Amino acid sequence: MPEENTSFLHILKEILLYTLGLAVVIAIPIWFHWSNGQLIAYGLIVFFGWVSFMVRYYVSGLWRVHLKQYESALTQFEKASRWGLNDAFRANAAIQAAHLHMFLERPHDALKWCETALNISPNIDHTQTYLIQASVYLTLQQPLKILQACDLAAKQTPQSSQMAYQLHNQRVMAYGMLIDLSRGEAELAALSRLESTPEFAATTTYARAYLYTQCEQYDRAISYGEQAAALLTPVDLRFVALITLAYAYTHTGQFDLAQSCLDRADALEFPMSRPNYALLVLLGRLRLAWQQNQPLPEGSAQLEALKPHLADHQLCYVALGQAFIALQEGRYPAAVSHLNNALHRIPAEHRQLRVDVFYMLGLAHYHLHHINEWSKACEEIKAMAPQSLKLQSLLQLRSDTL
Repeated sequence: MPEENTSFLHILKEILLYTLGLAVVIAIPIWFHWSNGQLIAYGLIVFFGWVSFMVRYYVSGLWRVHLKQYESALTQFEKASRWGLNDAFRANAAIQAAHLHMFLERPHDALKWCETALNISPNIDHTQTYLIQASVYLTLQQPLKILQACDLAAKQTPQSSQMAYQLHNQRVMAYGMLIDLSRGEAELAALSRLESTPEFAATTTYARAYLYTQCEQYDRAISYGEQAAALLTPVDLRFVALITLAYAYTHTGQFDLAQSCLDRADALEFPMSRPNYALLVLLGRLRLAWQQNQPLPEGSAQLEALKPHLADHQLCYVALGQAFIALQEGRYPAAVSHLNNALHRIPAEHRQLRVDVFYMLGLAHYHLHHINEWSKACEEIKAMAPQSLKLQSLLQLRSDTL
């Protein structure tokens, strides 16, 4: 957490902010006396004093965010959500709290504040609330809920607006989790209609790379991923583009290029510590080490160091990383244990990640000569992605030994 700013200027502004409402209220009788009973002047002072008092928590919250005093800012937004000017103002304070919890990587707290905003009044525009919900569900890997939040937001958003594109992009990511080849190709066709719009070109290009990766069309994913990494300016989007590229390069045996993408992602600078981003880079390195059969000695210690800083929904990736290490070292029973642990934490809707895990389970059981368990892993993949290259690879292993 960033250190709090305790400069003299900050202290002075906080004193002025908290005393403004009180000062105006004290001035009311004095002004009333000087104005010889002019009720208009009295009414204006009362009004502005009331406004000042009612917005002070919200303004204080924004100021504390600027100073990176995030916990204090959350306290102020919580007060503003109860003591705001009107329903829209109080809902906006709750939305600010949700945004901040997302920034601090607390998705479940963000959802609670979204519910707070929705419960304040059903008669105000909740587009931003639904967009935050969609982002939270994307983090939690719950694609059906992403689509539900997008549908609710779309009812309040003109389809020609920037928000309409954001909704489309959220849907693309959700479809990526629910992917099958026919649905993926349909969504890719829909994306082509947006490519002629310059301001959307970079994110649309990345969306195509992401979907082609999920469809296991890695050459196309690499082509679009390289374009996206060059075009994207937001650092977080450039990061995910590089992680996607590393995944595709690894699966095509281009290990040097995969390593380069992971190094570039690791070198990006963020405004605050992002342990989940460090985990994704480490996971990419562990996958690469396994594919190359080159151990990463510090991998296990790095996973353990990251665990205390991760949310519960991110621990499936830790188990996946531990499985990469166990497979690379030939400790197949341990790999099976880690992979089963990962499966328990991965939502059923997140099909592509589950395909990856069942593929690794199939490999482990094959090396342990657990043919029944190997067969079950193949059946699980077949049910989710019957055309998967990973399924073909597992089946080829078995045919080679017959």
